[in-house]
Amino acid sequence: MLTTFKNIFRIPELRQKIIFTLSMLLLFRMGTHITIPGINPVVVAGIANDPSSEGLLGMVDLFAGGALLKFSIFALGIMPYISSSIVMQLFMVLVPALQKLQKEGEEGRKKIGQYTKYGTVILCAIQSLAVIQLAKGWSTGTELEPARYPGLINSSVVPYFYLIGILSITTGTVLLIWLGEQITERGIGNGISLLIFAGIIGRLPESMVQLFSTDTMDALNVLILLILFILLISLTVLLTQGVRKVPLQYGKQMVGRKMVQAKSQSIPFKVNGANVMPIIFASSLILFPQTIIQWLSNSSQEWAGWAVIMDFLIHSLRFGIMRYFIS
Repeated sequence: MLTTFKNIFRIPELRQKIIFTLSMLLLFRMGTHITIPGINPVVVAGIANDPSSEGLLGMVDLFAGGALLKFSIFALGIMPYISSSIVMQLFMVLVPALQKLQKEGEEGRKKIGQYTKYGTVILCAIQSLAVIQLAKGWSTGTELEPARYPGLINSSVVPYFYLIGILSITTGTVLLIWLGEQITERGIGNGISLLIFAGIIGRLPESMVQLFSTDTMDALNVLILLILFILLISLTVLLTQGVRKVPLQYGKQMVGRKMVQAKSQSIPFKVNGANVMPIIFASSLILFPQTIIQWLSNSSQEWAGWAVIMDFLIHSLRFGIMRYFIS
């Protein structure tokens, strides 16, 4: 294994791709610490251990690499692009013009990709309102609860904060799409997936410190956690590498004056050909309505009950999706 790792860096082209990919991921991680203009970074530093970071906020913050609760320009991560891709996939089934465009080859795919990016900007503008409303509610309070973090938004930018926030978050998401495309074209590939992976891994050290700092983590719990971790990784690898071979039936062939049975061959089909993308798509679909309900519940008492119901449904669906994926 070490020999293989050394050989990777001996190939100039592959070495350049790896260095370029790591550079793009470093830019992404640096961007998660750049707050929206008008946000007080001193107040943001105290939000990390907020109990409301669980559930919806925790899920979005996970895919955003911790950028949401920092109110960063990358607060929404790459999720609006994934949501737009889902919507475009549905439209390609329902709209004949898009079906025709899909069959036009490379030019058609470029056009569809362009429409997907337009949809990303629209979705990002809508979803960024929820982030801005969250920051405003924590800074000034709402009808339902007092201000949790007074001074989170600088008073000088309050009248223009909605406009500043929408432009900053939308620009950040578009920049992430560009970074993902650059990794795909000039790096090792799968740029969007690598950005999501980098975001999740970026929070791993902090999560491990919080986990082992609790009093309940004794030697037995650590051992159980380690076994479950290895088991889950093993199942993931088996599912990813699993192949279903479909045998091909050939008739006998005449070779010279003899009938010879053709060699047995098969077509390999991956057990999980789509990899992790369906899980990401499903999470994005689940998060979008909950984002809207959460935003409305912060503004009005009558939506608070719907937020509780939606939160229960989201957790139930998320558990079912993960069980289906693992099994």
